[in-house]
Amino acid sequence: MTPTTRASRAAVLCAAVLAGVHLLGAALATGDPAESGTSLLLGSVLLAAAVGMARGNRFGARLTAVVVCVLDLVAVALVVTVGPPGEGREPFDLSHAAITILAATIVALVVVDGRLRARSREPDPAPPYAL
Repeated sequence: MTPTTRASRAAVLCAAVLAGVHLLGAALATGDPAESGTSLLLGSVLLAAAVGMARGNRFGARLTAVVVCVLDLVAVALVVTVGPPGEGREPFDLSHAAITILAATIVALVVVDGRLRARSREPDPAPPYAL
């Protein structure tokens, strides 16, 4: 278990909120089942990553959260510029704004957390090999 920082705790909170946005979107979706399934999958994976970051702040949980957030940002960019397959572009609405802001915030907080932990790491007093 690695130590937590304020940035890592804030990333956990933002990841849980973004997972809730995805799961709520999947629950309220009335259109394409692929869209609600994707939202359900991303929300579930992000919720598991948030729990992993909260319990142990391990590398795998942070990597999973960042990958899901990058996928969110790419998906929003594609939906707004090109549109879903077989449909036209969608306007940039409140749900797209919330996903974009939360995903970018999580990525930034994970990067800040990594830099804070790297800076606070003390060098090993003895070399690892016998000299």
